[in-house]
Amino acid sequence: MKQEFKLGKWLISVAEGTISHGEEFHRLEPKALSVLVVLAQANGEVVSREQLLDQIWHEQVVGDYVINSCIAALRKALGDDRKENQYTLLELK
Repeated sequence: MKQEFKLGKWLISVAEGTISHGEEFHRLEPKALSVLVVLAQANGEVVSREQLLDQIWHEQVVGDYVINSCIAALRKALGDDRKENQYTLLELK
C-alpha cells in the first residue's frame, strides 16, 4: 500500500499514522490504522472479522470488542455515522 492514499475527502498518511482534510487532523491508533489499511486494500470487497484478526492480530487472542473499537475510532475520526455511513468499507459482516 502507498504511504498516502485518499478516502473520500481524507488524506490518509500511513507513515505518520494520521488522517487529515484541510485544517482537520486526527492521529489514529496503530491498530485502527492497520484496520483502515486492510479495509482499503480490499478495494470494496467484504473483509471478514477473521481476516482482520489474521492480518492484524496474528496469533493474539482478541475478541470482537477490539475490532468494534477500532471501527468506532475510525468512524469518529472520519466523521462517519453508522446509520448514515459514507464509508461502506467500515461495514463488517
